[in-house]
Amino acid sequence: MLIIAICDDEKNICTSLERVVEEYALGKNINYNIESFNSADELLKHILLKKNSYDIIFLDIEMKGINGIEFGEILRGDMKDEKTKIIYISWENSYAMDLFKVRPFDFLIKPLEETNMYPIEKTL
Repeated sequence: MLIIAICDDEKNICTSLERVVEEYALGKNINYNIESFNSADELLKHILLKKNSYDIIFLDIEMKGINGIEFGEILRGDMKDEKTKIIYISWENSYAMDLFKVRPFDFLIKPLEETNMYPIEKTL
């Protein structure tokens, strides 16, 4: 089973991405579980309290509180998690160079569509 987190401060983006991931996973016969979060602070708290880990995290970059890049630094640095695949999502592609230090699996530009879900297939 693929355990997926979606973290974006725009609830409509989380809902839309959930739908796109679900459609993709069902079409490819992939077992999955999706959890959505509206801030990186909320996601980090959930991981620390529940001792939960994810196979993939779809992570927005610009958020209040801990932003996506800072979250990635915590996950890779403090938590020493190199297993979780981070797929950054943003309206802007200007962040690409800033992401190298957290070793993301991929970077997708919003709006997201099922045709952009190839990173899921690459994780299997």
